[in-house]
Amino acid sequence: MADTTQQMAAAEEKKEDAVPQQAKAHRMLQVSILRYNPADPDSVPHLQTYSVSETDSMTLYILLNELRDTQDPSLQFDFVCRAGICGSCAMLVNGKPTLACRCLTRDLPDHFTLAPLPGFELIGDLSVNTGKWMRGMSERIQSCATLTMTMSICLRLKPRWIRIWPKKSTCLTAALNAAVA
Repeated sequence: MADTTQQMAAAEEKKEDAVPQQAKAHRMLQVSILRYNPADPDSVPHLQTYSVSETDSMTLYILLNELRDTQDPSLQFDFVCRAGICGSCAMLVNGKPTLACRCLTRDLPDHFTLAPLPGFELIGDLSVNTGKWMRGMSERIQSCATLTMTMSICLRLKPRWIRIWPKKSTCLTAALNAAVA
């Protein structure tokens, strides 16, 4: 029991002697952003560098909003869900695809570069037309689902229908209707 009391007293002494931790000094970040507005005939692609003081738990989404609010209201970027689900805030960070809403600045170097995702129609700066891509993907998925359903029906056809299919019809829809009837 005496040992436990001594240990507790020693722990209390350490607490009293300990110097309170100072708040972590925030870094000054240098962010180079690829700027270009294809709708403006005078615009040319160029890197523009901004300085931003990092805050606790800062994400790129927060950083970009701070830049737009305090330094450059013309900065274009996208966001919807802010939860890493929709992908609308995706961009290249030092050449690597990243979601701005999920990327913490503490995980990045003091100086980094942001660019729009390649392969998408550029709206301006970091903003790309993901809607056009999503519509195209949706149409492809719909076509794929239709094809999968058709193949599933074909696999359930009785062997006699498969043997006579070319004789019955050259139209897939007519052949499937005849097989199901």
